[in-house]
Amino acid sequence: MISLLNISDTVEICITDKLLNKHFYKTKIVDLFDDENDDYLATMVPTSDSGVPIIFFKDTPYKLYAKFDAGIIVWQIDYLSTRRNDGLLQCVFRVSSLPEITQRREYFRQPVAVPLKFYKFQGESPSSEFDDTAEFDGNIIDISGGGCAFYANEFLNVGSVIEASFTFKETPFTFFAHVLDRVNFLKTHSKYEFSYRVSWVNPSTRDIDILVRLVFEQQRDNIAKNKSRIETLGSRRDKLWE
Repeated sequence: MISLLNISDTVEICITDKLLNKHFYKTKIVDLFDDENDDYLATMVPTSDSGVPIIFFKDTPYKLYAKFDAGIIVWQIDYLSTRRNDGLLQCVFRVSSLPEITQRREYFRQPVAVPLKFYKFQGESPSSEFDDTAEFDGNIIDISGGGCAFYANEFLNVGSVIEASFTFKETPFTFFAHVLDRVNFLKTHSKYEFSYRVSWVNPSTRDIDILVRLVFEQQRDNIAKNKSRIETLGSRRDKLWE
């Protein structure tokens, strides 16, 4: 499951907090090993922007992200222990899922908060049996021209297909989507039970062009808001020093 990885590769570990905010921490792989049943990896202890070492907890799912030519690959990992090797602390993880491509490089992923409605299919393609009587709710947390990530309380099998409908920047969209991975929040205090990442299935070029344009509009809006906020804070600081 970890044959794509090499010692000294730079990776990112994603931690989802109780408020369902995602935090990414860069680190490097320092060891790769396995036994008869599982694959394991060890990383340098990642730190926050202020240099504080990140603390991991057992029985909590984490995500490991790595960039390759094919796209961004993600594994689910479980924290086992912290060890000292050659005088350096290392975090040891067990790999608990197969690798999945989560985002192609040609699409920018934009954090959002967008309500989602979706329906389930019985199989792994839109041609399988479709139940349009059971509608489920979710909340999209990031979106791109290649797919999205969302929270929901309905269980979905990895590999299954849904029909997803949402409105982004006053524009309605409906896509078939393939479930790439699932994170369980059953042991946390989250209002949602699951986090999913999906990729669009055979979307129309027109819909993707519109969605990508709106994603970049949202990015520009966010940059403008941040710039305005920084200028406001700077003005307040200057007044304090007058």
